[in-house]
Amino acid sequence: LYLMFGFSYIEGGPWSANGMESIVKFLERVERIVDKAISLNAASAQMGAEEKALNYTRNNTIKRVSEDMKNFSFNTAVARIMEYVNDLYKYIGSDGEQSVHKRFDTPARSPRSAHSGRTERKDGRQIFCI
Repeated sequence: LYLMFGFSYIEGGPWSANGMESIVKFLERVERIVDKAISLNAASAQMGAEEKALNYTRNNTIKRVSEDMKNFSFNTAVARIMEYVNDLYKYIGSDGEQSVHKRFDTPARSPRSAHSGRTERKDGRQIFCI
């Protein structure tokens, strides 16, 4: 993920331990929001204006990430996923918190991302892998 985000696929770039730390922080943010979405009860979720905006953002992000991946623009694809995660955090802070579970589906969890998903460790704790 660090190499995908940090540099153009064609041009490459230098290695940096600080860059790795930033990616770890981002993945921890993703894990926290996935855990939050799983813990919410969406049974009575209504699709209001905020949910429609988030739904549009999600679909647009999936479309743009798919295009970026086809064009080997991995750095912009990861940046778009980061933008979407930021939008999810903004949404969680709004009144629409109860319906985030129903609407939650990051591009990193879509079928287009072959190396992502939730897995369970031996200790029973579920972890999110990208």
